[in-house]
Amino acid sequence: MSSPRILMLGLLACLLVVPAGALTTGVRPMLKHVGGARALSVGAPMMVLRGGAGRKPRAQAAALTCMSLAGTWTDYVALLEEKPIRTKMATAAVLSAIGDLLAQTLDAAVTSFCPRRMLVLVFINIIYFAPMLHYWYIFFDYVVGKQLKLKAGTMKSTAAYLALDQLMNAPVTLLGFFAIFTLINAISEVAVGVPFPGLAALAATVSAKVQGSYVTALVANWKVWTAPQLLNFAVVPAPLRVPFANVVAILWNAVISVIANK
Repeated sequence: MSSPRILMLGLLACLLVVPAGALTTGVRPMLKHVGGARALSVGAPMMVLRGGAGRKPRAQAAALTCMSLAGTWTDYVALLEEKPIRTKMATAAVLSAIGDLLAQTLDAAVTSFCPRRMLVLVFINIIYFAPMLHYWYIFFDYVVGKQLKLKAGTMKSTAAYLALDQLMNAPVTLLGFFAIFTLINAISEVAVGVPFPGLAALAATVSAKVQGSYVTALVANWKVWTAPQLLNFAVVPAPLRVPFANVVAILWNAVISVIANK
């Protein structure tokens, strides 16, 4: 198996910790009941490994795994509250890397893995997409809650969020993406010996990309994002909306990576 595929599988394995942690958040209070009346102690893993006193070693091992996942999820949610932008940037970095690895693996036109291409997309997600989504969602909360005075969780508020996201956020953010992608990609090419083209040439490239790919990208955006964002705004708590969108963005990053690198 090639190195890019091994890396992609590793990143996917790490990613599974977050949703799994979400499902096990409520497990902690029940852990003391696993294996009869005996509560799990710090020494329990070693007892299990040695075939020691645990009456249900498999159950104890599973419970310890659940506790670890629950702890990871709890720590992640705490970081979202304490350092929301940094945490969302870090999440976007990992998931955009997975998206581009997926795109390069499945794209028949790619003959060999290009780390520079992946790093460009990761950097754009860190400095552009993650902060943009963070502030867009704050703006949506203001418009829907303060201006329209719609109650959270209702069909009207969900429809308003979705309309703002797909009819305002998506067109504006995509337009900005083509500009910043062209700039960052040109800077990255300097590192491999390609001369910087100059601002006039960059502007011409952005214009050509917008004319040739913007509509295609916007339609692809609506196909990928409409259903997940409907779910996002309907049931996902506000602090978790950007991370949820980042998970969906694994697919989206694969799509936009192919379109942008044509």
